[in-house]
Amino acid sequence: MSNFRNEVFMENKSLLPNWVLPFFNNEKLSEGTKATYKLDFEYFFRYLSKLLNTETLSPNHFDDLSEMDLINYLNHLKKDKGNGRTTRRRKLSEIKAFYDFFLYEGMLHKNPTKDLKINYRPEKTDYNPETLLQKLETRVCYQGDRTKLRDKAIILLLLTGKLKTNDIVDLRIEDYNKDLSILFLSEKDFISLPPNADDALKNYLEDEVNGRNRFEPKDNTLFLAGKGSKLNRYSIRSILQKYDDSISVNTLRKVVKQNEKEKMRCRNLRIHRFDR
Repeated sequence: MSNFRNEVFMENKSLLPNWVLPFFNNEKLSEGTKATYKLDFEYFFRYLSKLLNTETLSPNHFDDLSEMDLINYLNHLKKDKGNGRTTRRRKLSEIKAFYDFFLYEGMLHKNPTKDLKINYRPEKTDYNPETLLQKLETRVCYQGDRTKLRDKAIILLLLTGKLKTNDIVDLRIEDYNKDLSILFLSEKDFISLPPNADDALKNYLEDEVNGRNRFEPKDNTLFLAGKGSKLNRYSIRSILQKYDDSISVNTLRKVVKQNEKEKMRCRNLRIHRFDR
């Protein structure tokens, strides 16, 4: 890790000046999107503050940025921060929206982002979900077990193909019956958990050091973020892409469904051959 990256991460205070705040008050944006934007721009502003050696960034600083400056930032995200293509495309899109907004407001007069793009990579259709679990296990070997149990339980629930991100963030402790290995989605709807997902959920709930209790729970929400706050669907996406940036939640669900269809086709084929 470079010294520059260390300096950026060590600075925790927000560097977003007041003139930027209207960008985050757009009524068309959901609260989750606003939160994601704010986190991304706090990092972007810290990066620029270190780069330009200034504590306060003004519109003039952004008018003076060149296309190469932004290319260097995107390369920094890739090489130093480990951001993959999908994450960098999202962050570039946010920066483009930032420039569009303040150009419209008359506070900025140049747009170095207009010709910038990160090439689109088609969704994988031959993705092996086991790859995701392997990357999870490999990553925690050098990052520690800070969120491993939570992340593993969430990923294995996603791999059942029966839960959406909103289902996962809305789960509460009482929705899980560990004796029957079932998870209630509503009063009348439940799913039976495969052994690996059931074991992961039990480990997450029962481990006193690295399990749910380490997040300082404030209520009975099953999966928690830092200091006991509730996860949102953007958190689930971030958790997934932390281990494999090449796959999205929606694509993973499609792949799981395709695999289930293929298993059913093979099962029916075996039955047909047996009947003959």
